Amino acid sequence: MARALVALALLALAGCTITRDIKLRAPDGTEVKCEGVTGIYGLRSHTLLNVQRDCVKDYQQAGYVRVPDEQPTQR
Repeated sequence: MARALVALALLALAGCTITRDIKLRAPDGTEVKCEGVTGIYGLRSHTLLNVQRDCVKDYQQAGYVRVPDEQPTQR
């Protein structure tokens, strides 16, 4: 029983979809965020990825531009 649970957990982790939030900025400095996606591969995560893409597309059509991801500073 324990082995089956471990196997299911590994399969679930192998099939996870995780994307970062996407920040966008308008010419006037207003910032918005299109939320990232966390889910398991399949119809639900595909739908959520489309929602995030559509969010970005809609804001870009309104004049917003993507803000680059912040990179950690090197020491």
